[in-house]
Amino acid sequence: MKAAVPLSYCRWSQGSVEASLQPRKPNKVSFMHRVIAYRNFEIDVQLTPAAEDMFDVTFQIKGGTNLDVLGARGSRIPLRNGPFTERWAYLVGEISGQAAIDVLLGPVE
Repeated sequence: MKAAVPLSYCRWSQGSVEASLQPRKPNKVSFMHRVIAYRNFEIDVQLTPAAEDMFDVTFQIKGGTNLDVLGARGSRIPLRNGPFTERWAYLVGEISGQAAIDVLLGPVE
């Protein structure tokens, strides 16, 4: 499985268990997440199985200051227009988190 970003920037886990790349058994209880570093923040993208090989996506931004303006006190933000395939889900979640951080900090100089 290829990652959208280098693995050095990601922490993988399945559910709330420690890091693992073991094959997953999709069900409503398990989830997968990836943490991506971006502009001194961490974007935590979480995938929850919605159907076979399809996932609902939420993201949460951690780190930095002024996070109260994102979501309900920094909580997870669900993405609309899903479910998505695994690759699209991670991509859409990562870009959504980056856009939210860019809104807070302004353009990259």
